[in-house]
Amino acid sequence: MSAVSKNAMSAQALQAQHHELRDFLHEGTQLLADTGWAVDDFFSLLAVLRRHLQEHFEHEEQGGYFREAILARPQLAPRAKALLEQHERFIATIDELLTLVGADTISAPRRSDIETQWQRFSNEFLQHETGEVDLLQFAFNEELGTGD
Repeated sequence: MSAVSKNAMSAQALQAQHHELRDFLHEGTQLLADTGWAVDDFFSLLAVLRRHLQEHFEHEEQGGYFREAILARPQLAPRAKALLEQHERFIATIDELLTLVGADTISAPRRSDIETQWQRFSNEFLQHETGEVDLLQFAFNEELGTGD
């Protein structure tokens, strides 16, 4: 299989995983849009999301989607490293949310803090995803251009 095909497949696989993760973000946002959102439902969503993120990040950190892109375009290594370094912060944010949501009582100010933190996490994670896809598309597009 050519490097172009591998990069294209990597980009498609990454986009499929990101679509699944965006579904979690959407579901969480929908839950929190209800002023009387159920703590148990949101806690469960966070727990499942954390497992998915951990698996996704472990794959990326072990070479995953970026390996072929970096082999083809070594200049992408700093961008890939910067993206990989964000993973720990995302997991820490989910852990913080799990702690906040898992508290015995959740006051109105705490609910507001949870909603704000979730929105910030969602926005930052979407930017992170875009950076990952852009990195792979750059590597893929550059390779396409070298064959002419």
